[in-house]
Amino acid sequence: MKESSDQSSATEAPSSAMLMIGTYTQQLGHVNGKAAGIYTLAPDQDSLFTRAHTTAGIENPSYLTIDTAKRMLYAASELVPGGADSSGYIYCYKISPEGGLTFLNRQPSYGFAPCYVSISNDGQFVMAANYVGGTVAVYPRNEDGSLGEATDQQTFNGSGPNEQQEASHPHCIIQAPKGPWVYIADKGTDRVMSFRITAKGLLQPTDQEFVQTAPGAGPRHLAFHPTLPVAYLINEINNTVDVFQMEKTTGALSPIQTLTTLPEDFTDFSACADIHVSPDGRHLYASNRGHNSLAIYRIQTENGKLEPAGWAPTMGDFPRNFMITEDGSQVLVANQNSDNIVIFERDPASGQLNRQAVIDCPTPVCIKSIEL
Repeated sequence: MKESSDQSSATEAPSSAMLMIGTYTQQLGHVNGKAAGIYTLAPDQDSLFTRAHTTAGIENPSYLTIDTAKRMLYAASELVPGGADSSGYIYCYKISPEGGLTFLNRQPSYGFAPCYVSISNDGQFVMAANYVGGTVAVYPRNEDGSLGEATDQQTFNGSGPNEQQEASHPHCIIQAPKGPWVYIADKGTDRVMSFRITAKGLLQPTDQEFVQTAPGAGPRHLAFHPTLPVAYLINEINNTVDVFQMEKTTGALSPIQTLTTLPEDFTDFSACADIHVSPDGRHLYASNRGHNSLAIYRIQTENGKLEPAGWAPTMGDFPRNFMITEDGSQVLVANQNSDNIVIFERDPASGQLNRQAVIDCPTPVCIKSIEL
């Protein structure tokens, strides 16, 4: 991996963090996977980052999540129908102080193309969403961090008006920062489903059960405001962001705003991917694959609504997942089809981004960090 930088900008690595990079390792219908597995990048005195470890033996580790307290990493192995396996897998690794990954175990994801993994707020469970098969699963965490057999599986049905919505396609499963509420964004049915997770790792539907988005929207990922009871949903197909008010005692979602992620004069193909709120709660960012940008929004302090604040080119092709550093000073973007990760300096007042450096990396799709 090579690193290059703008001479006019600072090129400091994000604090003392290591980066964990999820990738595609195989040729799939939508991507030409070139990577060898999960890459660990460590800050280096002579360059911005250097490849410290490569964890092979996992196919298409396209989404990662990290328990920073116990230094555990969980990875979705995005297998698709047609191979020797009867489902995808969720892998569990222990992270060494130097960033190496030790494999502990894996569990079947009970569907194909697992595309999202998250950890419950109490740290007791790992949750996974499968794009193919309309399923999600919940796993208990053993004392050593490894995964037990699933405590719950849910299978969804339905479809939407777009050709990509022939069936249910769960694309995200995540717990709200406060309360037991777990939300599932289903690209196939234009729904965000809501559940209550129990102490036994069961998903119980809330009274609302789901909120319906616009027909053909294609819900993909959710993000939450750090202090306001507000959730943000990025819709892959119609390139919009929905803003929801969250009811604190029931978890019910009430739509209050919808905005496009694209300029009015842009007419070419684009499809949204990821969404994040800055740690200070002042700005929201959303990635556009095709327009190859991050849409930037100012967040109104009184109600969490959004005001458009422009677009930042991602300096690469097909931006997937991105991350904002814990101190909010930098944004790192994984450009899948141009094989690079671009680091931007973030202005906390305006939310605007300035390129700092580019790191070569084969088929990157997910970026997570952990302190050394």
